[in-house]
Amino acid sequence: MSEAIQNLNKPKDAFEQLEEEEGMRQGFCHIRIQQRTGRKTITTVQGIATEYDLKKIV
Repeated sequence: MSEAIQNLNKPKDAFEQLEEEEGMRQGFCHIRIQQRTGRKTITTVQGIATEYDLKKIV
């Protein structure tokens, strides 16, 4: 129990966990297609590196 209380006193970097998770997710690409009225659709692409041309991919 005293160890748990001691851990609360340590300063924590709020961005540390986000950087680790982002590094693990680096290989994922999400493509979402949303149907609108009739034949109209909206395509959303997320997670592709800036070195690729999104217009050619979609």
